[in-house]
Amino acid sequence: MCIRDRFLGIEASYSEIIREMENVYLISRVINAVNGFDEKDDVLPEKAYRRGMTKELFSKIKAGVYERFGLDERGIPKTETLEKRGLTEAKNIVSSL
Repeated sequence: MCIRDRFLGIEASYSEIIREMENVYLISRVINAVNGFDEKDDVLPEKAYRRGMTKELFSKIKAGVYERFGLDERGIPKTETLEKRGLTEAKNIVSSL
């Protein structure tokens, strides 16, 4: 099934849209890394822990997200992840960090 953008006239499948959204996420992680952000900045507000979330559970969820998106233990996209997705410039930036 294709989705057509009424303004731009672009057609894309649901999976293509998801893939592009994932690429945007990966690029944002590269930008964050360039600006000094890493896994220690991936935190929840304290009130989340008052509502049933535990730090242990959040750590497991964070590890799963990192694995799902091909991030290293610092939360930075792995060069092979970026290369596989054709994000060459982002790969070159990560390689120089």
